[in-house]
Amino acid sequence: LMDICEEHATLTIDVATALRDSLLALERGGDGDYCTRNATRAKGWESEADELVIKVRRLSRRIEAARFYADLINAADDTLDSLEEAQFLATLIPKVTSSRKLTGEVAGIAEIAVKSSQEFLKALIASQYIHRGHTRDEMQDFLQAVDRVIGFERECDDALRRSEKSILTESTDY
Repeated sequence: LMDICEEHATLTIDVATALRDSLLALERGGDGDYCTRNATRAKGWESEADELVIKVRRLSRRIEAARFYADLINAADDTLDSLEEAQFLATLIPKVTSSRKLTGEVAGIAEIAVKSSQEFLKALIASQYIHRGHTRDEMQDFLQAVDRVIGFERECDDALRRSEKSILTESTDY
């Protein structure tokens, strides 16, 4: 079950990375075709992730201890779904944006999503080594990864507020 959750986390990293790269390309004046191709790829990854969620849900109906993994992958899937939706929305950004600053700020949020997804995967992997008789280093690896995920969540909240402020101050046609 943990392997399935790790595979799901890897797909989340893929979607977050595609989103970040798409936004950076748009910020640099890219044509949008790259963004559209990434949206197609992200949709495929999201479908793969949905299959993993279904697999864990089926197993959790038969194995009581698997309920934790079903809850874990459901929460993680919400993140992946949001990232895939953001990738789609990125395809709607006009090819000639009035504010590269806004696109850059949103790309910064996507970068935080990439880092947070990577740390989540690290936490999943490290959690496998936490049991009776674990070493201090194993516990520290796990706790540091969890702490970084929480830190990235706070960083993302701050970046989102800055972006929302910029949207309101930069947008003159609303």
